[in-house]
Parts: sequence; structure tokens; C-alpha cells
Amino acid sequence: MIDIGAGLVARGATESDAETVFQVQAAHNVPVVGDPDGTPEDVVNELIEPGFDLATDGWLVEDDRGVAVGWGQQSRCCWSDLCRV
Repeated sequence: MIDIGAGLVARGATESDAETVFQVQAAHNVPVVGDPDGTPEDVVNELIEPGFDLATDGWLVEDDRGVAVGWGQQSRCCWSDLCRV
């Protein structure tokens, strides 16, 4: 875990965090695009995608009560040296 200040910590996600990650994404997507724009199964598939390293490529942000308040990920963009965040 990494203390990022303001009572928040970031940690690598695990496959068992898929539902939590989905809920965080849906909380953002529903007001913006009108629906969750995915399913919990889509999140599982992203987390187990070949080349996606759970320890370094995705971060679940939790408050001091352990409630997930954010999610971030990075991945390689196609076959280039670029990545998307």
C-alpha cells in the first residue's frame, strides 16, 4: 500500500477486487454516459489480461475506512511503446 495523503491509500488490485473496481467505474460512468459501460465480468477479463500485472498496472484507492474511492490502470497501447492511463 502507498499512502497518497488525505487519508487515502493506493494498492495493487487483485482479481477478487473485480466487483469493487466495477462499482467504482460505474459510479463514474453512469452520470457521464448513462450506464455502467461494462460488467463485472469485463473487469475480471481486464484484470487477467495477458501482460497486465496486478501488482503494478492497476491501483485501487481506498479511504481510511477501507472504502474504495478510485481506480486507475495503465496498459500498453497496441504494439507500440506507448501506454494508456
